[in-house]
Amino acid sequence: MPTSGSRTEFLAVDELGAATEIKYGRTGGWFVSTKKAIFLGLLVILALALVGILVHYMTTCKGMKSGKDIGAENEPSVAIPHETPNTSENTSIPIAELLLPKAITPSYYRLRLDPYLDDPASDGSNFTYKGHVSITIHCHNATNSVSFHAKGLEIGENINVTLSNETNTKTTVTSVLSSSTATTAPTFTAVYSNTTSDAANTTSGPTSASAAAARTTTPTAGPRHKREVSFRRHQRRRHVTSTTTTPVPHTTLPLGTPPRVTGRVHEQRKEMYTLSLEPALEAGQTYILDISFRGLLKDSLYGFYRSSYKAENGTKIWMAATQFEPTHAREAFPCFDEPAMKARFELSISRPADMVTLSNMPIRANESIAGRSDRVWDHYEVSPNMSTYLLAIVIANPDFIPIKDTGYLDTNSQNASSPEFRVYARKRLIDSAKYAMSVGPRILKFYGDFFSIHYPLPKMDLAAIPDFGSGAMENWGLVTYRESNLLYDPASSPMSDKDKVVIIVAHELAHQWFGNLVTMKWWSDLWLNEGFATYMQYVGSNHVEPSWEMQDKFLVYEQQPAMALDSLRSTHPVSSKVQNPSQISEVFDAISYSKGASLIRMLNNSLTEDVLRKGLTRYLNKWKYRNAEEGDLWEALTEEIREKAASSLPPNVTVKQVMDTWTLQGGYPVLTVTRDYSAGSAVLSQVRHTYQHWR
Repeated sequence: MPTSGSRTEFLAVDELGAATEIKYGRTGGWFVSTKKAIFLGLLVILALALVGILVHYMTTCKGMKSGKDIGAENEPSVAIPHETPNTSENTSIPIAELLLPKAITPSYYRLRLDPYLDDPASDGSNFTYKGHVSITIHCHNATNSVSFHAKGLEIGENINVTLSNETNTKTTVTSVLSSSTATTAPTFTAVYSNTTSDAANTTSGPTSASAAAARTTTPTAGPRHKREVSFRRHQRRRHVTSTTTTPVPHTTLPLGTPPRVTGRVHEQRKEMYTLSLEPALEAGQTYILDISFRGLLKDSLYGFYRSSYKAENGTKIWMAATQFEPTHAREAFPCFDEPAMKARFELSISRPADMVTLSNMPIRANESIAGRSDRVWDHYEVSPNMSTYLLAIVIANPDFIPIKDTGYLDTNSQNASSPEFRVYARKRLIDSAKYAMSVGPRILKFYGDFFSIHYPLPKMDLAAIPDFGSGAMENWGLVTYRESNLLYDPASSPMSDKDKVVIIVAHELAHQWFGNLVTMKWWSDLWLNEGFATYMQYVGSNHVEPSWEMQDKFLVYEQQPAMALDSLRSTHPVSSKVQNPSQISEVFDAISYSKGASLIRMLNNSLTEDVLRKGLTRYLNKWKYRNAEEGDLWEALTEEIREKAASSLPPNVTVKQVMDTWTLQGGYPVLTVTRDYSAGSAVLSQVRHTYQHWR
């Protein structure tokens, strides 16, 4: 409605043309029509939405530049750069969301790795690797999704899930193990979302019959409506990468219908890939999960990384090694990277013809690669059931040589009490490995006799790595060490170095039983690994160096430091709940190692050494090649006590009842006795000892 210049508004003239006498004296404001009001409201809503979108993308870009999302903008073109461990991004995720669903568990990995360590290649492939893994998985509950771990890897676009059966699986394994005369290796093609050509993604490698059949006969999905964005650029924009197929109407498919991947989601904060499948996997069935991938040989000292040293002539020599504990196997290959997800591993590694490789098991066969005369496949024997963090790989120059123990028994026997034992080091340092070589085999045999369970693998290698972040790592059959923790030169090293070498060697060899043969279900019970290994390192080193009185050194090296730390208010129970990823690394501390060892020593003195030893043997035999919890150990010790005529515990009291008071709460008690000599009485009181209490 128009307004007058004086902003006095009148009613309209009536139908007879006479003006009404009613006036409104309002002197301000505007009247708008209903349509205009709706239009203006929509404009406001649209403006608010645009502001929200701008804020979101500005925040994302800022995170990209600061490295909070994926990494620096000058990242290599072959793989996502590594992320540092324990970033703040995933610490807020509840632990339940970080664990893989239990509907699917793995039982067998067939892993092939084709690394390029120091090749004068012009295609930019140096310090990268291609890989393919076929994982045998068992479905316990019907599900239409499969989740696995992967971090910092390019996952091939063609992921296959094929139905298998136990008969076919056994036939495949048998044929692979018996095949050692092949002269050419079948090829497999890995397709990536940022590929340059098909040829660039074809890697020669051994392929099992079932895996090959799966790749050639599995029905492929229909036309895909994908986002036309490269894998790497897409990762920079979002924490979740997804690929979807054309929606498929829900239909009832006959049992046994091969599943196909209808979508996948990469949740970087959880370090997981989740595949959507149609039809759902059936409970009780076995499937093969085939994944191609590419990765980067990082310089981070964890995952699958590169290392270097100087040769005697000053030349820089490259080598590669692994450090997968606690959660870095997922950075080397797609896997179910939790300690309870044990499986057997069949590994093949390609290498330059003039280099050597090491892994957990002995090499079964070498194989020339057709069309690549400068490279060779090393095929390894199948490992026992073990956790992913225990898989180990070393790729080295020929001057990385071993000292061999010539006194071992039949290496073909899985029950050999003294398997083949070797210590590897750089050629110019190999003489410094003699002491480790002299004590290692004796400690290994002693442990086998102590637990009445012989070391189950056919060989044991100790390797001194020039660049190694941890002090040592107990990989089954291939223990890796920092050079200073394995090598001792009597001409130049102090006696304390010799003491350190025997203790660390004894510690890592004890892990072959506590941690490898029997593994904790989750990192909350890490002390079952580290506490026992720390206690046994003094038992083992005392066996080979009895004049050193190593059991007395335990008090100085372990118990007294543990009591000092445990008196702080910041201490924690030896059995601590791990609620987020950062806490996994935090539990690798003196409480888990030294206090845990002190509690085992306390049990040895209270239950008697004989009961403890036989109880440990009972525990190891019951849970070997599987995972156990703290309560399983207490149960085994209680059963052993009950079989003795004279029990060291009161009737109806279990080891669990006693030890829960020590493992489930931090600190230790101080007992005070107040005697009243006149009354002939005494009062006992107990308080938790704290450092502040005695200040």
